[in-house]
Amino acid sequence: MRYLVNEAGDIYGQRRDDGTVKAVDPDQWGWRSREDAAPADLRRTIHQVRALPGFTVTVVELGPKGKFIPGPRHRGVKWMEWAEGAAPPAAIESRGGVEGSASPGPASGHTLAYFNRLSDALGRVAERLPARPERSPFVVHDFVQGRYIEIVYLAPFIGPGGEGVVYVVDDGDAFKIGHTLGPPAGRIASLQTGNPRVIQTVATIAAASPDVENHLHEALAQWTRMGEWFEREPILKKVAEAGGWSAYLKSVLPPGEWSITTYGGA
Repeated sequence: MRYLVNEAGDIYGQRRDDGTVKAVDPDQWGWRSREDAAPADLRRTIHQVRALPGFTVTVVELGPKGKFIPGPRHRGVKWMEWAEGAAPPAAIESRGGVEGSASPGPASGHTLAYFNRLSDALGRVAERLPARPERSPFVVHDFVQGRYIEIVYLAPFIGPGGEGVVYVVDDGDAFKIGHTLGPPAGRIASLQTGNPRVIQTVATIAAASPDVENHLHEALAQWTRMGEWFEREPILKKVAEAGGWSAYLKSVLPPGEWSITTYGGA
């Protein structure tokens, strides 16, 4: 079987011997029920998880020993002993699943869950860890491409007085500048719900109170589109002139010592 995967690492088709492609719907395989699968707008790629505040992602390539041919779930399946054409595309383990440098396997006392898509598994981890940081690290197994992905989450610093974090995100159409007292990754994940465009984290500023958010809104007021959303192109021009997001934010922030983290090399 020659399965085809998209940029997210999810199977979408099977190439036949005559070169034609047959569409494949992984949800038909039953490793995760449709009711329990992540909504499409909460699926994530490795790149998107890595860009979330507080997340560190390490990919370990296992090669052939970590690959299995996926397919419908059968009764009585055993971990890492699946028959050809009957393996899960992906699985996640909560803290405690990493055993040495070899491919992790299930250990007692931690969560093990199967998924029909790698992006579903990554999306679930991105959703759970900000709410339950004590479960870090998670391990996501990609059985289609023969690798595992260790995801470590460390809740960002929000200040000794609980001032919170100001975040800048980009959905490809506009920038949003907001403030949260909780994990910014959790807030950003909630913003994604219902937005057909993928939201990327641009920067976070800690420890920053709502006054800092308001200061930035006033500094960028001429480019306000709606509420906390701002026009993209004029701001990108200013960022380029400043030499990057960190330098630009420092130029428009009020005086003070700020912990600025940028994402995507900006």
